Amino acid sequence: MGDVRNISVLNPSFEQPSHAPGGNTNGAPGWTVSGPSNAGTFFPTASRYPVSGGPTDGNNVAFSNGQTISQVLGDVVEALNLYTLQVDVGDRSDATFHGFDVELLRGGNLLGSVDESTLTVPDGGFATATIEYFATGNDINLGQNFEIRLTSDGPQTNFDNVRLTAVQTPEPATLALWGVIAVVAFTCYRRTRIR
Repeated sequence: MGDVRNISVLNPSFEQPSHAPGGNTNGAPGWTVSGPSNAGTFFPTASRYPVSGGPTDGNNVAFSNGQTISQVLGDVVEALNLYTLQVDVGDRSDATFHGFDVELLRGGNLLGSVDESTLTVPDGGFATATIEYFATGNDINLGQNFEIRLTSDGPQTNFDNVRLTAVQTPEPATLALWGVIAVVAFTCYRRTRIR
């Protein structure tokens, strides 16, 4: 496996614009809000997140009252890369949690998703939604831009610390071949040592 490469996400922890504690604004630089602009950035006080003590990265989070917050990234799908999207999802202690969707797409088509049926978010805390996608050498998505979508199923779901990474990875057949080579080399080494 190769080195982990961070893929650029604009305003990944929703720190722009800055707020005083308890402050919020509709919209978020770098992100698009679908429908009525009842989603944006928010500086929750620690009392709203007693389990985690506040946001997971910085002061702000994104909030959504049923809207989708999305971003089309500059990076495109490349062959033989394992992509991992991670987003921290928050359940405020002072609001009813209605559920969420975290989605990774390319060209408008879904690559993977996480929602409340597969990730338990603690009341007053955060949990990390993780989506992995491996692009093969003949993947139909090659060259298409990634898109991240964050959706709340009702009022006051929060999102924080959005990150997408890539690792250059050999195809399974290549890995199997290297495994065979390693076994043969080890067997030859043992035979020469035993003589």
